Amino acid sequence: MASQNLKEFIGDAGRISLTLQNYRQEHQEEGDLISLYTSADGVYRTINVPAKYKDMYAQLSTLIDMIARDISPIPTLEEAFSAFYAALFAESAIRMHTCLRCPSLEEVLQQKARPEEAAVLCG
Repeated sequence: MASQNLKEFIGDAGRISLTLQNYRQEHQEEGDLISLYTSADGVYRTINVPAKYKDMYAQLSTLIDMIARDISPIPTLEEAFSAFYAALFAESAIRMHTCLRCPSLEEVLQQKARPEEAAVLCG
């Protein structure tokens, strides 16, 4: 029998167990499996919960890289502003029903690019 990587919590009032979607032996398409047992009424319940997960390996690799290169985990003001400006360009493109070239942070800081003045790249 293959391992299910089961997480289980047991107490006087009952038991709850969690089996992640990828470790279910059957019915993986239904998501994570939560099994409940309440000792007061002796009832078992199962709940299927659709779930999406981030790529843990990518997150771990990024963390290791940040430690190795001594990179701060806190985004700089420039990074936050750059992300905000990209969102403004995305909103403009949606409203104009077109594609826009998102400028570099340097272009934005030099005030060479504005969402409302962006060149249309595709129609």
